[in-house]
Amino acid sequence: MPKPDQAQAPEDPPEPEEERDRPVLWLIFIAAIIGIVIAMTRAFPEAVRTPEDWSSVIYSLGLLVLVSSGLFSFRDRLQLAQHLRHAAIWGAIVAVLALGFAYADDLEGVSNRVRVAFSGGV
Repeated sequence: MPKPDQAQAPEDPPEPEEERDRPVLWLIFIAAIIGIVIAMTRAFPEAVRTPEDWSSVIYSLGLLVLVSSGLFSFRDRLQLAQHLRHAAIWGAIVAVLALGFAYADDLEGVSNRVRVAFSGGV
C-alpha cells in the first residue's frame, strides 16, 4: 500500500490503433501529393514555368492540405455521412449563387416581366 505522501501516477491508457496510424496516413498523403505534382509537371512542362506559377501551385497544395486535414480528424466514422451531407448542402448553395451570378442579366428581365404581369397595366 503506498504511503499518502507518495502519490502514484495514474497509468496512461494505451493509444487507440487509429491514433497510432495517423502519422502513417499523413506520410502516405504527402507522398501521394508530391507524386501527383511531379507527374503533372512532367506531363505538362509548359504549365509551370515562372516563380509565380510555382507559388500558385504551392498555394493550391496548402489549401488542399488544409481542407483535407478535416478528413483525418474524424474520431467517429459514423458521423461521416452527416459531414458529407453538410458538404453537399454547402456545395448546392455555392452552385445556386454561381448560377445567379452567371445569369444576373437574364434574371433582371424576369423581374421586369413579373412586375408588368402583376401591375395590371400596360
